[in-house]
Parts: sequence; structure tokens; C-alpha cells
Amino acid sequence: MTGSSEENTMQPIGKAIRLAIIAGIFTTACGPILPGLQTGQPSLALAVKLSMAAEGQASVQIGVRNEGSADFAGSDTFGGLLEVREVTGELRLAATTSAIGPVPAGEAVYPAVWTGQFDPGDYRLTWQARGTETAAVDFSIVDQNGILLMEAPAGCLDPMTDFTRAAP
Repeated sequence: MTGSSEENTMQPIGKAIRLAIIAGIFTTACGPILPGLQTGQPSLALAVKLSMAAEGQASVQIGVRNEGSADFAGSDTFGGLLEVREVTGELRLAATTSAIGPVPAGEAVYPAVWTGQFDPGDYRLTWQARGTETAAVDFSIVDQNGILLMEAPAGCLDPMTDFTRAAP
């Protein structure tokens, strides 16, 4: 009889421990599925702006867009790498950035700008950083009746000028 009363006393405690363990597992498993719902978190995406302000003077701006619901405080270990290569694979431009400043929620910042010349041809720009998806943009410099123009996806051309046009 002593054994059965001890069993009855221990069952509610055992059930409570099992429920606590199950609740902990459920909370942990669901955490990554719904990030930032309770506390809000930044969510960074890389951004690129291309333009040509004057004939032959290309402009490449690399940036970070915060698509999250909380401000991004910045990072000293951002580890950004920009490359522009001809379609043949020849490297035409490379730049790195180790740090990025604050990015408010819902906004974008473009901390680095390169201006210079590209020869007529087809290019691929890649912009990557730790913990983000690589941004890749194909663009061309075309010679139209002796005038150099930049062709790129419309969403990347900013600002549009007399020397830029949306890629077909």
C-alpha cells in the first residue's frame, strides 16, 4: 500500500516535468520558424544601384536594406565583398568593406560608391556579406553610334539618365 500511495504522489510531479520538457522543446523548435514576432529583429538584404551620369562615367553603389521590424545597430565584422567581372571571368573591379553602420528598419543605406569607366561589354556584379544572400546583377556597357550607354535591370538603375536604359 505504501508503494501505491507514493506512486500516486509522484504522478502529478512526473506529468508536470514532462509537460515542461515538451513545452521547452515546442518553444525551441518553433523559434526559428517565426523569428522576430515577439521582439522584432532586423533582416538585412544587399542592394545595388547602377548609373551613368556622363558618357562613360559609370557609378556603382552598394548598400544594405533592412527588411526587418527593428533597427540594425551596425557591425564591425560585416565582411562585404564587391566584384565586377566581365562575362569571360576577368575581374574588373573589387572592393571590400569590413564594417557597416546603423540601418533603420524599413530603410536602405548605400555606404560605398565607386565611379569609373568600363569598356563596352557584358558584366556581372556580385555583392556579398556574411549572413546575407548574395546580390548579383548583370549589366552591359554598349556603344550606340559612338555614345556609351549602360544597360541594366530597371530596378537597379538609379538615377536614370540620358546614358542609362533598362535592359531588354
